[in-house]
Amino acid sequence: MKRSKLRLSPLTEFLVYLVFGLLLVTGVVWMWAQSSLDEESHLSSLMLKLHGAAAMVALILLGALINHMRKGWKARKNRSSGLTLVLVILFLVITGYGLYYAGDEQLRSLISKWHAWIGLGLFLLLPVHALIGSTIRRKQSAASAGLPATALSKVEASGVSNDGRSRVSPTAQGRPRTLNGERREVVRTVWSGHR
Repeated sequence: MKRSKLRLSPLTEFLVYLVFGLLLVTGVVWMWAQSSLDEESHLSSLMLKLHGAAAMVALILLGALINHMRKGWKARKNRSSGLTLVLVILFLVITGYGLYYAGDEQLRSLISKWHAWIGLGLFLLLPVHALIGSTIRRKQSAASAGLPATALSKVEASGVSNDGRSRVSPTAQGRPRTLNGERREVVRTVWSGHR
């Protein structure tokens, strides 16, 4: 099956989950170490350093995803979850910068709390965005194959227009079909079993 132009390559998808997973683990362990261990803990310091390094790699990775974002926006696919994801990541980048350069300790504490909790929320948004994209691809695949789908009417599902001509491409599902009777009969047979 042909991959969607909007779907990330397997390597990019792996890197996204690896880097953002590392950000999650280091952030959660750092939060735990801050609340459970003493201030001078080596674990806390190590997690903060790893989290910062992973954040730098994530910024590079986000630059590589600009093409994915642009194509998705132009295709009008998965816009709301994609835009939400971008805005949350932008918030985390800005608050991460603030954590390094905020001089006031009260402000830094406030930024740290917001950064931590919104960062945890990111790890709910990322899989939701991927699941929505996968659902959209499945629906499009079913529609282009001419099979009955919940969003399609009987006429659309049969692949036959009102005047009796086939609207299904001759190579639907990768198998050549004639545009006249053969394809119509296959779809009608499948459709009649769902009445």
